[in-house]
Amino acid sequence: MYGLKSVSIALLVCSLLSTTSNGRTWYIKPDGTGDAATIQAAIDASAPGDTVLVAPGTYHENLSITGSHNGICVLSNSGAASTTIIAKEAGTVVDFAGVDTTTTLKGFTLTGGTGAPNPEHPGTFHGGGVRIFYCSPRIIENHIINNSVEPGRGGGIQCFGSSAIIEDNVISGNSASFHGGGIHVEHGSPRIDGNTISNNQAWANNPGPSGGGISAYFSTIVISNNSFKGNKAKENGGAVVVDQCSVQITRNIVTANQSGSSGGGVFLFGCTGELSNNTVVLNRGGSSGGFAFLGGVAPSVQNNIVVCNSTRMAGGIGCDETTSPDFICNDVWNNSPSNYGGCADQTGQNGNISADPLFCHLYADDFSPAAISPVLGGTCGTIGAVGEAGCSSADSPTCEFPIGTKTQTWGGLKGIYKK
Repeated sequence: MYGLKSVSIALLVCSLLSTTSNGRTWYIKPDGTGDAATIQAAIDASAPGDTVLVAPGTYHENLSITGSHNGICVLSNSGAASTTIIAKEAGTVVDFAGVDTTTTLKGFTLTGGTGAPNPEHPGTFHGGGVRIFYCSPRIIENHIINNSVEPGRGGGIQCFGSSAIIEDNVISGNSASFHGGGIHVEHGSPRIDGNTISNNQAWANNPGPSGGGISAYFSTIVISNNSFKGNKAKENGGAVVVDQCSVQITRNIVTANQSGSSGGGVFLFGCTGELSNNTVVLNRGGSSGGFAFLGGVAPSVQNNIVVCNSTRMAGGIGCDETTSPDFICNDVWNNSPSNYGGCADQTGQNGNISADPLFCHLYADDFSPAAISPVLGGTCGTIGAVGEAGCSSADSPTCEFPIGTKTQTWGGLKGIYKK
């Protein structure tokens, strides 16, 4: 039975997210005794401005939300921890087409998806948990977990031609045999903000970027305020790959990700924009552990912490010979075997430093700096993703540098892109 208080809160959430008011509310229960027998039946009967409110429980369905139902809110009554949608059949758990940001999916666990056929890449699949195809819904506060596409892209979410808002989700344990274990973006302009993106994998059975957490191509993309941890890519970008994009990558924590080739943390090829106030720690890659820049152009790189990353070449930041980013006010320290490779050491220039950032508890994932940290205050302002002191004194980090990543040269990486 619904609690009146939780129902009222849920409806308020949808009214705030929707531009259309006074719609009908469809109550859905796992035993089929609600206003419609299934979530999909309620969606099919809904009109713009309606709310499909789903009771706690487990539902075995593959949902489709199309333009004729644009403006609806599909919302769980009690949140993702207690409301699960498991793919009933092979395919995407939730498929969107023809909708905009007045359409919202909020508060579900989505799991067991295998993706939809990808018309842009015949013979492959995309979007195991959520497929967003030439449309732009809001995906908020969901747990998108343990979905897989093979062969294909976007194990958790696929955004194609989309300006979707992907906010405050947990995206974990997803995999793609090509690119974008967690999220894959092509030809779009989504905003990816405030998510926990962890333990996703991209195996890249074809040469080129992988992106364990996120991969993006030919897009204008905002990636902000996310946590990336434990993501893996067979090729490049353990956490993030962006290829020929305009980017705003800011205030992310990127830790313990791994790539077999380059950019254990973040890999950028031919991108413009801004890479600022990120904390990039304890990642490993074959040719650069923290950031990798290739392709002749690069975003501005400012106010980042790049610490304790490892590789067989440039532990902290690697550049090919054609790419020279503008480095301003970064702290690049104690990476193995070097802080910079392929680009000149920036220490002492343009506010760049190489100093212990004095994290409060490095190995407890507390990346807030101590009050006496060199990354707080000063002429550069705050360096890194966390802007306030979290303790008076700090751990003294002893970086443990893993080995076993694939050896790759900058020439070899460039060769991949010429194929």
